Amino acid sequence: MKRFRKHKTIKIKKLNKYIFIIFIIFFISFMIYLYYINSMTDKIEIILNKKMTNINNNLVNNIIGIKSLEYIDINDLIIINKNKNDEILYVDFNLKNSYKMLRKITNEFEIKLSKKDLSFLKVKDKNLKSIGNMIYLDLPIGSIFSNYFTSSLGPKIPIVINLASSLASSLNVDIKNYGINNCIIKLYLNFDIYEDIYIPAKDKQIVKKVKVLVGSKVIEGKIPDIYGGTLSKDTSILSSET
Repeated sequence: MKRFRKHKTIKIKKLNKYIFIIFIIFFISFMIYLYYINSMTDKIEIILNKKMTNINNNLVNNIIGIKSLEYIDINDLIIINKNKNDEILYVDFNLKNSYKMLRKITNEFEIKLSKKDLSFLKVKDKNLKSIGNMIYLDLPIGSIFSNYFTSSLGPKIPIVINLASSLASSLNVDIKNYGINNCIIKLYLNFDIYEDIYIPAKDKQIVKKVKVLVGSKVIEGKIPDIYGGTLSKDTSILSSET
């Protein structure tokens, strides 16, 4: 009986030893994995930056679209002041109309994203999928080496992206001399799209900027040489949580 108990005790000790060794191996491997990811964070962020640029351009184009811009009239949004020589002295915004338009565009974002369905983006990336407003990216470690042959190799780094957690929009108008005694006006919509990125061992918020041409027109007049042939004006930023 004593011999049996002794044999059983040795077995338990061996089992505990193996479990401890496995735990140490797993722990060391996990720490190496985290260290490796942290050391490669800059390269991961470069890859993410490219992917998010495409996704956000797609997002804006799908939500805004041509129909949303058809009702916008440049004449309702900007004010141009000229002197008696038909020179353009300054350009300003009709703030009431401008903020009304920005609010309408922002509401379209909020309505679209409130449905928590990003299938309309139709992003072609086998490592990327969306659930609600969250994007899940499994990034192969081989892709950080900027080599086509290794881009799909190695274990995958799980990355979660909260798409458009908040949005800031503004208007920008540029006026330039265009031919003889003419100027061209270009009106832009600017978006600052804030997104929360969750990488193992690190969380980060990034801001992606998207600029959309709303419309342009040619008017009579010229910009004085003192301004270098160009005038530009921005509205204040209108922010919202999505």
